[in-house]
Amino acid sequence: MGIPRGNVIAVSGYEFESGETEDVYAQQWGATNGNQFILWLSEEGGNKTFVFGDKDSLHQDTTITLTFNKYIPTIVEANDEDSLEKGLVEVQEGGTVKIDNNINLTKHLVINKPITLDLGANNIEAGAQAVLIQGDTTVTGTGTINSSHQQSAVQVENAKLTLAGGNVNSTTLYGINLVGDSELEINGGNVHSKDSCISSNNKDSEHSIITIEDGELTSDTDATIYMPAPCTINVNGGTLNGGINARMGTINVNGGTINSISSGNDNIKDYYSFQGNVWLGDAIACMAGTYTSPFEGQSNKLEINITDGTINGLCNGCSAVTIYNLGKVAQDISVTIGENATLTVVDDTQPLYKKVAAKDIVPAEADDYAEYTAVENTVVENIAEKFIA
Repeated sequence: MGIPRGNVIAVSGYEFESGETEDVYAQQWGATNGNQFILWLSEEGGNKTFVFGDKDSLHQDTTITLTFNKYIPTIVEANDEDSLEKGLVEVQEGGTVKIDNNINLTKHLVINKPITLDLGANNIEAGAQAVLIQGDTTVTGTGTINSSHQQSAVQVENAKLTLAGGNVNSTTLYGINLVGDSELEINGGNVHSKDSCISSNNKDSEHSIITIEDGELTSDTDATIYMPAPCTINVNGGTLNGGINARMGTINVNGGTINSISSGNDNIKDYYSFQGNVWLGDAIACMAGTYTSPFEGQSNKLEINITDGTINGLCNGCSAVTIYNLGKVAQDISVTIGENATLTVVDDTQPLYKKVAAKDIVPAEADDYAEYTAVENTVVENIAEKFIA
């Protein structure tokens, strides 16, 4: 077995990086073949110094330094909380952690490097804990992450989560919460939650991107997606049961089905000043003119672009798409709805698309009437004629 200079040399479960030629494997620290020889001389600061040369004249040869790294596996298997936590540490970036058994968590599960989490057919029972995504993560399999955490089952923190399979189930509040500059892509699997399946916070989310390609997202009580931050929502496929509630950002609908909640919606006249998630009954409901983004360089612009897909308003008194045009702060607002989209309502007294002025929302006798009607924001509209009442 020849060991020419510049080769990558892997010895007994360790990796050495030097050069770009093919791997050479030696089973011991010293190996000879013909007049080639490798000898381990010393170790300092994580490096091992080797001498290459013929066995009769080692002292005359050149000394080179190779970086010494412990072997890092590309696939690890986990069958309990300890092995899962250990596997997430040991697996190499871009590797796979395979779940081989149902696992109960007693503390938050933190994923802080790019990996694939293969659930198989197994469940992660998080209880009151959550899964924290701090490194780009792809979830596969058919199993479920079950959580009753007080905020969300999964929290994505300045990272990307791709749900290519598997399920997320939150019995307490939100399914997946986005923090900072995060990204969520759902092209398989399902999300079920008591409140919104996907959420963020205006103070915590600078600019996240949500893309729905496939899968089913179901909220028991309110909007499937609650987005009060300057984020981008792309719906290209899949089914959203609960609708979208946004205050700012960009909503692009190019396919899929968006169903509103069918009952239990809040009256906007009672909640126009509420700063959180108002349970509105429209399939796409936007409370505009209420606040700005606290992040420098981000605006509170609201832009809706609907080119295709089906949007169903299933709640009495509600539409498929509604802009609640409040006037506490200035906001650029635009709505485009193309002819290829399908909009429906169950209440035939309601238009498919509508905008509601602040003076028709805020009671005239309210103490904050002047505050919430101070600005008259213009809505720039490009609506296909068939959707105009």
